[in-house]
Amino acid sequence: MKKNGISMKFLTLIGLFIGAFFMLSGFAAAQEEEAEKVPLELDGSKWAIVQTLVEKSGKTSTVEDTLNFENKKFYSEVFRDKEYEPTNYSVSLNDDGTTKFGTMQNKDEETVYWEGRVKGETIDGTINVYSKKAKGIREEYYFNGTRLSGELKPKVMPKPTADGPVQVAPSLMSKTPGVQEEAVQPIIEDAQEPAAQTEDLQLIGNE
Repeated sequence: MKKNGISMKFLTLIGLFIGAFFMLSGFAAAQEEEAEKVPLELDGSKWAIVQTLVEKSGKTSTVEDTLNFENKKFYSEVFRDKEYEPTNYSVSLNDDGTTKFGTMQNKDEETVYWEGRVKGETIDGTINVYSKKAKGIREEYYFNGTRLSGELKPKVMPKPTADGPVQVAPSLMSKTPGVQEEAVQPIIEDAQEPAAQTEDLQLIGNE
């Protein structure tokens, strides 16, 4: 059957071609969008920030600092001068697409918890210094600043292995240290289960 000299078969093929084109375009766009849903790689970057100490009385004071993400380690030049060593850090993606980082540093009876957010060329976050002697927060800061150097690019995330999905450690940042211990404990218990199963099998074999 022809309509104005054009066969219906030809029109059907054109319709299928157009439908396939839009379907493939949508699939490619979805893949691109999914690829963008990863945190930024912060390693190699340096940030100029201002720390603001908030005292219990409500009084505030500021100090300039530089944050360094170098060789998979994080350190603050101000806290390095206080003898806090460079430490590992974690990054993840916030719901709004910004990159979240967290870490902690230990020295004697004190622990410093860092939690920050990177958005474009800016960075902000909080610093909480916990003291065993004070039995809680001894100092509380917030900070903000801008990037000094280093290239920001999407982080290459590890892929699942044949043994199962990649195990991701829980967030290091928590306002209450006890919450961390509760979050980590199930992982420790899970790691011990295979050993217990092996002992059970050995007992059965001996019988």
